[in-house]
Amino acid sequence: MFDNAGADNIKKKGCHWLYVTHDQACFEEIKRSLLSSQGAAVFKFEPMIMHIQVHTLSDAQKLHTTAVASGFRNSGISIGGKGKIIVAVRSTHSLEVPLSFGGQVLVSDDYIKHLVECGNKKMQENMSRIQKFFEHLQAMVEKIKSELCDEQKKTRIKQEPLSRRNGAGNLQQTSVVPSRSSESELLAMKSNDLASLEDDFSEWLFTET
Repeated sequence: MFDNAGADNIKKKGCHWLYVTHDQACFEEIKRSLLSSQGAAVFKFEPMIMHIQVHTLSDAQKLHTTAVASGFRNSGISIGGKGKIIVAVRSTHSLEVPLSFGGQVLVSDDYIKHLVECGNKKMQENMSRIQKFFEHLQAMVEKIKSELCDEQKKTRIKQEPLSRRNGAGNLQQTSVVPSRSSESELLAMKSNDLASLEDDFSEWLFTET
């Protein structure tokens, strides 16, 4: 909940936070926080928003599909002028309702209790979608890792030496040069990036919860 009156302790441009929680909201604490409001107090719930930079448009499409399947249907992909590809993971179940104006509370206690119940339900739904996204992300990473492993095996086969007999009947080995010398390095880098993304999200998830 924030107040648009402005104060020294500014947490967000143009407003002062009266009450903030990442857990279930409490009516009594919200009611008490309203007493310090001198402007237009607003009850606000915001679902998770995450921005992820990826290497390729193909990676972005996979991540976007995973986000949408997890309930973050307002997710999108943006491409900057320098080619930077960003996936925005976001949802639509936000809530923003005015409670007071000029320091005067405009709604009843029963209505505030109703808003708190709605906000708490949305918080539960938000955490459920985050967990789904984490599980779907893990499944996506494992699938891509398997595909990368198959590609790496094919690359190793290309690089394996071939045996042939020379004019004297003796076996000789000749190396086959792969069509792309850096293919293995690129596959390894992509695999490491996926593992890093999974670890970072896992750390964020369990820190938030």
